[in-house]
Amino acid sequence: MSDLEHHLGAIARHSADLADRLRRVDPAPRIRVFPARSGVLTAEAMSAEEALPARLLHSRIDPQREAERLVDSIEPRGFIVCMGLGLGYHVARLLQHDTVTMVLVVDYDLAMVRALLERWPHDALFRDPRLQLVVDEAPAVLAQTVGSRYVPIVHGDLRVLSLRGRVDADPARFSDAAHAVRGTIDAAVGDFSVQQIFGRRWMRNMVINLVYPGHPALRLPHLDRVVVTAAGPSLDEHLGSLSQPARTDAVVATDSSLSVLAAAGIRPAMTVAVDAQQISYLHAMGTFGSCGTLVADLGVPPAVARRFPDVHWLAGDHPLVALLRSRGVAVPYLKTGDGSVTHTAVRIARALGARQVSVVGADFGYPRAAAYARGCYLPVHAVQHGSRLKPAHSRLYRFVLDRPGVRSDEGEAGFRYTTPVLQQYRTRLADALQSDQEPLRNSEAGPSWTPVHARAVLLAYADQLHAMAAPAEPLWRALSALNSDEQNLWRTLFPLAAYYHRSGGSGMPPTDTVNRESLPHPLEQARREAVRMIRQLVE
Repeated sequence: MSDLEHHLGAIARHSADLADRLRRVDPAPRIRVFPARSGVLTAEAMSAEEALPARLLHSRIDPQREAERLVDSIEPRGFIVCMGLGLGYHVARLLQHDTVTMVLVVDYDLAMVRALLERWPHDALFRDPRLQLVVDEAPAVLAQTVGSRYVPIVHGDLRVLSLRGRVDADPARFSDAAHAVRGTIDAAVGDFSVQQIFGRRWMRNMVINLVYPGHPALRLPHLDRVVVTAAGPSLDEHLGSLSQPARTDAVVATDSSLSVLAAAGIRPAMTVAVDAQQISYLHAMGTFGSCGTLVADLGVPPAVARRFPDVHWLAGDHPLVALLRSRGVAVPYLKTGDGSVTHTAVRIARALGARQVSVVGADFGYPRAAAYARGCYLPVHAVQHGSRLKPAHSRLYRFVLDRPGVRSDEGEAGFRYTTPVLQQYRTRLADALQSDQEPLRNSEAGPSWTPVHARAVLLAYADQLHAMAAPAEPLWRALSALNSDEQNLWRTLFPLAAYYHRSGGSGMPPTDTVNRESLPHPLEQARREAVRMIRQLVE
């Protein structure tokens, strides 16, 4: 076997398509590999224009010393995205550190990569399970690649390291790639922060809702024209038209808007709930008997489902749900992780055949500092707990000003407060209103599992977790040594482990004084808690 085939065989372990593309492409003729003064190989890329000088990819003097300084310029730990492959000296240096959990190398020009691999100065570098290579991926695809492979609880931090000689030779494409990766980092940080808050609550709610699912909705209606009601202050302006007896649009309510509709005598065709917070239950309080059908994410508080006579459960991409589906607990799928229940309600309406969907009450901001429509839980709560020293309006205004990143915007309709998160929700919703409908899998009936079946599957899952050994450090090495079934079991615990990561593995708030060094890894803490929780709730 040639050296090239040896490297391609190792690359094929994580990307058979890339290995095949590299095998079929001709090597770029403009790459020159030659000995540096230190004796190891270095490389330069000849310009297609003869007037321009060749560009060195590595030092002409000592490429290894150059790589050492480059890696030492950052703290070599966590998930590293390397911009540029070159002859891999910086990659080899990174992989010498056990604190580096993954190295994803991004490059462009397949023919150049092929030419470099033909003179690759490392024997077994691509055999390291932490090293992966992507070539010629568009920024959007690269963002998806990084997002799918980066797991904060396993990999730690995510950072970018650039091979300057390679990046300067193709600045436009590498700049777009770096921008895409930065967007992925922001999204991953936000997603992990949500997992740190809700990881434990999601698992508890899902287990209860699986074994006590309530009364299943026999059939979800086919929809044609739909009005989705959100709970922003502007909802008040639309209650009159929604109350008209001659109205032909079906109302799909978000859970936060339900109490406002109920007070106005409006019965929605269905109500959508996706929030794991207990406030979702408070939104539905006092509306029993007029709620109709609830379409809910499996992670919502069980008390929410108890307020509705009929329930249709859905779930998105939580790894525990993926495992349960593979074992016959067929929870219907719909992506629900956009952060906005309004967005999910639009997606459900389109999935049920709606040709026209409009949205009312989705302000994605706080016009004139108002947070919710009158009659929602928060204004009612503020009035009930108001006092002469802390009146209701003061409480509501404080709620608005305490939002992270809040800022004031002036417009034709007056001033309003908004936040970066709300602006992201607005953009996603606008895109959703323009998108094609996505079929709702298994939408004609309620849950296709029985509580007895769910109990059996969950208890078998808990027994498997209990039999697993605690993961050794470094975590990336322990997980890479497992087979795919064992890795999938650990993967179901990642959101719960994020909760324990936030509290230092103790389950306590970060400010509590505990000896965190004596605590197990958050993933091991999650394993123990999952076993305890399932057995307590199910047996």
